[in-house]
Amino acid sequence: MEKIVIKKNGLKLTQEEDIVQALDSVNGKACNWVIDTIKEVVDIAERAEVQFDEVHLPKTYRVGATAKAYGYAPGKGYKYGVDSTEIDLRRFPEGWRVMNVDRIKLYPADSRASKIKISLTVDQMDKVKEIIASRFDVQPEQLAA
Repeated sequence: MEKIVIKKNGLKLTQEEDIVQALDSVNGKACNWVIDTIKEVVDIAERAEVQFDEVHLPKTYRVGATAKAYGYAPGKGYKYGVDSTEIDLRRFPEGWRVMNVDRIKLYPADSRASKIKISLTVDQMDKVKEIIASRFDVQPEQLAA
């Protein structure tokens, strides 16, 4: 099976057949520890969006953020590394898009397993800091000591 090339603007989550084809081309015969269904990809996008909701980042500031999602890994009792999936997503105005799919090796109890790591631009990070800091007041210096 040949690897599917995902174009510069990625694949919308509504392009289900193309996403599944990309997953199939990368995963090959592997079926146990990989991300291989559109349902899993949509779930990843929803979980990434929840991370934005938790810090109350406005939707207008979400565009341009990237996320890296990892497949599954065995527990500590397993002795060998397994083939898994890594998916790169980017946030566009209408939602997340799949930008790249790769096959990776994960090891027993790997800390990356089943995780989503979001990367923000400097402006997005500044906005998150501003939002979080706005929830607090500064103590007078007499009380702080």
